[in-house]
Amino acid sequence: MRRDWFELFDELKAVHGFRSDAQVAESLGVTRSQISAWRNGKSELGTVTKLQILHALGRDDLQSALESLLADENRSEREARHPDEISIARHVSERNAKRN
Repeated sequence: MRRDWFELFDELKAVHGFRSDAQVAESLGVTRSQISAWRNGKSELGTVTKLQILHALGRDDLQSALESLLADENRSEREARHPDEISIARHVSERNAKRN
């Protein structure tokens, strides 16, 4: 799956016309060093960052699948730390449910 995230990250970069990983990092609310560590295999992308990438690419089907993998453990703590991202994810899920 790692290769898929690299591809999705590069797709996001191309689709939005970002010229550098630093520009993508800023748009995702992470640091360039976090992206560099991920690219070099020293860390993993966080769940919220993955959701942001999927949302920016309009990949609602993948986003819904990823959301289903979120553990219930510490959910309220995660929601408190990332209210905007959680709100986006909920909105997309609700919209998808209405389509089906």
